[in-house]
Amino acid sequence: MSDLGISPIEKRTASEAIVQQIQRLIAEKRFKAGDRLGSERELAASLGVSRSTLREALKTLQSTGIIEVRPGTGTFVCEAQIRPFANIAELGDVEKRKLLQQVSDARKLVDVEVAGVAAQVCNRKLIAEIRRHVDNSRIDVIRVKNEFALDLQFEALIARATGNPYLVELQRVAHEMFARAWTQGGFIPRPASVRMAQHEAIIEAIERGSAADARALMAAHLDLGIMPEVG
Repeated sequence: MSDLGISPIEKRTASEAIVQQIQRLIAEKRFKAGDRLGSERELAASLGVSRSTLREALKTLQSTGIIEVRPGTGTFVCEAQIRPFANIAELGDVEKRKLLQQVSDARKLVDVEVAGVAAQVCNRKLIAEIRRHVDNSRIDVIRVKNEFALDLQFEALIARATGNPYLVELQRVAHEMFARAWTQGGFIPRPASVRMAQHEAIIEAIERGSAADARALMAAHLDLGIMPEVG
């Protein structure tokens, strides 16, 4: 079924559906900063959910600064910005590309530095694992052509090679946001040959312990641009 471009349906809880619906309404400018969404009772009734489910959704929205819950008064919009957990599939092409660029920038801040740290640490055992992944990617060409997930796995292995669990966790969150934006946006990965060539160059830089080259090559890889020449 993967050859048809069909992806698994995303499973969402009721609270996640509420978060996306409210965020979509805000993104569409139906609510502006300062607008009152309603009381907890009113919102629960309008959405057809329990108040406990609504509270869970509002807690998520409030934690990101999108809304403010004022006890005894109601729920108010703080800012009307598109957030990473908005359903990008419902946005226009310009907004899709803008959101993907934003999430790519966030991912780059993590993955570029991860590549540099991996080169400095130079954990030979884990670097050998990354090398095996790169070599196997050449064999599994059909899968590489259709999936960006192998790119994320490649970078996840590099994070493991740093030996820093905090970098691993930061990267995991960045990758989750990127994967959601990419799949919902319907974008097509670059040719497998280009991605594999970039992976090869990055792992070579890490193997020789060149943090500067590893960072530069990873930045170019995430920019979807031309690989820079390195020494």
